[in-house]
Amino acid sequence: MVRGPNLQLDSKGRKRCPACKQYKKLIEFSMNKGKRFDRNVYCKLCESKRRRKNYISEKQHQINLKNFYHITKELYDEMLEAQGGVCAICGQPETSTYRGKIRTMSVDHDHATGAIRALLCSDCNRFVGFIERNPHKIELALAYLGRRKK
Repeated sequence: MVRGPNLQLDSKGRKRCPACKQYKKLIEFSMNKGKRFDRNVYCKLCESKRRRKNYISEKQHQINLKNFYHITKELYDEMLEAQGGVCAICGQPETSTYRGKIRTMSVDHDHATGAIRALLCSDCNRFVGFIERNPHKIELALAYLGRRKK
């Protein structure tokens, strides 16, 4: 068996997962164009384990706040407390989940200046982002909804 950039399949057409060290059929590896054999390096089971392990932890949340928004976890918590733990737009707590856990509130910021505005739930954050990119569609959508009520 050749290793490295000249990686080959075994005599049965199977690929080796470097995590579990088992040879598995190609169908047991997710599709990934551009990778050798157009498949992920790790088998689906090991890739799933790796992603769960690397899921954003509390520490990673702190790092993201600092790197993306230049704020501390303490400032984020102060903002959340000042807003009463709810979204600045809809006044509701975050309900969106990821892998069974409630997401943290999104930091809404001006993409042009980087200025932080408030904390928003996932739905409102996506909505505001869409409006910022497509302001002309607001009137079109309201007109559409108005026509449908009749």
